[in-house]
Amino acid sequence: MRRTFPTHIYQQTGNLCAAQLLLGHASIESTKEYIGTEQAEALEIARKYHSEPMQTYLEKRQPAKNVARFYRMAVLPNLFGEWTLYREWGRIGQGGQVRMDWFADENQAVAALITLEASKRQRGYWVEPQQLAMFG
Repeated sequence: MRRTFPTHIYQQTGNLCAAQLLLGHASIESTKEYIGTEQAEALEIARKYHSEPMQTYLEKRQPAKNVARFYRMAVLPNLFGEWTLYREWGRIGQGGQVRMDWFADENQAVAALITLEASKRQRGYWVEPQQLAMFG
């Protein structure tokens, strides 16, 4: 019964991050295994429910260590028929660094976003609370 609600949320919205938070998992990989989804299935569900370009915004806050950082990623088409993984990161409230990586197709760019997001979550970054308002 514990996994029924998070699994339902994932299947209805395609938001694996919300399921991760509901289950209390530290890594997105644990959530994928627990719910029983593969990366290909996750990409298919994400595309079904995300009519906008795939994007994510993560924050890491540790007041005791004076840490307040953000990491923003988005998969966007470019003018040359390729796909761009746009990344921006830095201290919250200040301008950050920007990096753009180009990919031949959307699947590669989305897979890179998912991999980077999982890596950032392992380092303590979390979904911005406003993104979870629809589940509250």
